[in-house]
Order: sequence, then C-alpha cells, then structure tokens
Amino acid sequence: MCLPAVLCLMCAVLGGAWAQYNLQPQFSPGGDMAGFSLPEDTRPGAPVYRLQGTDPEGGLLHYSISGEHFNVDRMSGVVKLIKALDRETLDMLEVIISITDESLGGSEPNTVSLRREIRVLDVNDNPPVFQGRPYVMSVAENARIGSLLYTNISVTDRDSGVNAELDIKCLNCDEFDIETIKIDEGQYAVAVVLAKQLDYESAPGYSLILEASDSNPLFRLTATASVAVDVIDIQDQP
Repeated sequence: MCLPAVLCLMCAVLGGAWAQYNLQPQFSPGGDMAGFSLPEDTRPGAPVYRLQGTDPEGGLLHYSISGEHFNVDRMSGVVKLIKALDRETLDMLEVIISITDESLGGSEPNTVSLRREIRVLDVNDNPPVFQGRPYVMSVAENARIGSLLYTNISVTDRDSGVNAELDIKCLNCDEFDIETIKIDEGQYAVAVVLAKQLDYESAPGYSLILEASDSNPLFRLTATASVAVDVIDIQDQP
C-alpha cells in the first residue's frame, strides 16, 4: 500500500475514534450552587436557583439534585424548594447536584456531580422566652443596698445573630435594679439587685415587670415576665 493511502486510512481511523469520544460537561460559574444560602422562611414551591452548565459538543444537558428539600427541572435547571425550612431544626442542607450530557457516537453519556452545602439563614421567628417561671423572692426590709437578691431568672432566644441579641430591662423598678449577663448566643442570666432601702410598713410587697426584646432593627419580638417580691418585716418599731 502506498504512503498516501496509509495516511488516509490512519486519518479515517483516528477521525472516527475522535468523533466517538464524548467530552465531559461542566457546571458554569454562578450555576453550580457554590456559596448558595436560603432564608428559612422561603415559601415551598418557590424557584430558588438555576443550575447551569456547558457541553463541549453543544449537546443537550440534563440536571438533577439529591435530597428531600429540592427538585429541579431536568431540562431548564430551575431548582424549587419543596419542603419548608426551619433553621432552628436544621441549619445546613447537604445536596449532590449532577449534570449529564447525551451519548455521542455510541459512547455512554457523561455525568458530573458536585457536593454542596446550603446554609439556611435565620429569620426572626422566635420570641425571647423567660425560663423557669414563676419567679418569687423574699427579701428582708433591712437588706443592704446593692445586695444580690435573686438569680434564678434565665432568658433564651432560639434565633441567631441580631435576632438573638437581647435587651432585658425592668419596666417598673424603683427600689430594685437588674443585672444581665450573656452566657452564650441567645442565652442570658438575670439577677435582681436592691437599689433603695425597703420599708415593710410602707410597702410589704412588689410585682416587678421584666421585658426582653431582641435586636432586629425591622421587626422586634418581645416577652415579659413578672417577679413577685415579698418584703419580710424586721422588728424596727418600738
């Protein structure tokens, strides 16, 4: 066989092999759910993302997503939320997204998959809670000003960030004051302190009203609690 004929045969063989080689598709930047997050109050049924990719041969692509919270239109790549979210129950979703091309020249389709973590963002949907109520305390009328009188008050908030930053105050404290200590995010300890001298004969008891508010700048949630104070009489009259 002459050289030109051999070269023609080799080109035909290599060309046929190349034509049957199916290159892998790729997810496009901005279409691969990298860094994607979702507010916990997103409505089920709402479109939340669009997967996008490219195929070197220009063929059709098909999309899929794992898990129980999402589905995807396999042709358009539009992802919808199908199950309600609750950050306080689950703050991170793990999914596998996949893109598949078409078979080419008898070759098998290619599938490329990526693992993604989707952060569930907090919304202000939990009010502060005064734990361990009712609050009842007793104090002798001769207790010294500045005395720490009651430390059994705990306030919590299940939200996060500014939604769990609490401002706690007493609405009707005159003879008393409160001190607040942040234990952890959304967890506070409150103590009642004596601010003025007591007199059983003038006031044998008090009902203090405490208020806790979160720090959301647009939509604050508030809770209140009462503290019953019994003043103990001390023999101070002749």
